[in-house]
Amino acid sequence: MQDKIENIKEEAKMQYINDEIKKTKALLSMGILIYEKIRKNEINDDSFNELCNEILELDKVIYESNNKIDKLEDNKHKIFCECGHIANENDKFCVECGTSIQIEKNEDVFRVCSYCSSDMYLDFNYCTCCGNKL
Repeated sequence: MQDKIENIKEEAKMQYINDEIKKTKALLSMGILIYEKIRKNEINDDSFNELCNEILELDKVIYESNNKIDKLEDNKHKIFCECGHIANENDKFCVECGTSIQIEKNEDVFRVCSYCSSDMYLDFNYCTCCGNKL
């Protein structure tokens, strides 16, 4: 009899946890929907401004971190020495022949997103950080 009661208690606890997870997912979905509507000016309520600004700052940090990772991945094996050795971005001299490694700098022109202040290439129509039309 005691085992049955323990099993029922355990099932009730598991159902409670499952329902809490469902509620959390629903609240998250609702929050994302509200945030998107605020950004599109479909909802205009000043009480959301502070939270939206915090989310925007986090979006920018995440975006910049992803850009750094992408840049490191892209540049990892794209620098070649005269001898043909593939150098890393931070190498000043070739480990094979000792030649000084010169890295060409691209002077791309950027524009700033009016919503999140991230730098975007001129030919972009939308901000890759926040999705705002440029």
